[in-house]
Amino acid sequence: MRATTVLPQDYIEERTLTLSHNRNLMLGLTLGSAVLFVGFGILFLAAARYVAPSFHMSSSITLRGWGGVLLVVGIPAGAIVLTGFVHELVHGLFYWLLTRARPTYGFKIIYAYAAAPDFYIPRNQSLIVGLAPFVLISLGGLVLLLFTPFVVTVTLVFIMTINAAGCAGDFYIVGLLLTRPASTLTRDIGDSMTFYRPALKQNSVAIS
Repeated sequence: MRATTVLPQDYIEERTLTLSHNRNLMLGLTLGSAVLFVGFGILFLAAARYVAPSFHMSSSITLRGWGGVLLVVGIPAGAIVLTGFVHELVHGLFYWLLTRARPTYGFKIIYAYAAAPDFYIPRNQSLIVGLAPFVLISLGGLVLLLFTPFVVTVTLVFIMTINAAGCAGDFYIVGLLLTRPASTLTRDIGDSMTFYRPALKQNSVAIS
């Protein structure tokens, strides 16, 4: 099954998940992001100490005056913005690969999104879209760690960690999808996603 702009006639809406209208879900995802930040931060830091040559060299950084303050504040802030941009760009890229249509992008107060509102996308393809930013950014970061100096290595670890923490919503959607059959279709309009399933066919029983 491929992504389609027309919902098959035998499909019905099963559930619509709207993040901006669900405070409990937003709170849960925020707490989940904090847990992911700590967990993946430890994991990626351990990986960097193992694969990055710069971690085994003597490195010292001297920060003085306002320039040092700007670096301490500016690098993490810039990394967060860059990570969010690349994360959604990857979602959009995979939506484009699956639909050959330009995805839509948006921003809702505390989160950004990429969407394909005109398409109904099969479950397995939605799983790929959901996991792509985590997999590609994590793997890309780990490869770059092999060649970067200490300062860049620390920044890369921070970027990978921020990205993983920002995947809390993606992981939640992936978990929901994995509890549904492969025949499930999804429609992502940005701040909400709707799940569709085949209608249950009622068997007619002949009475003699």
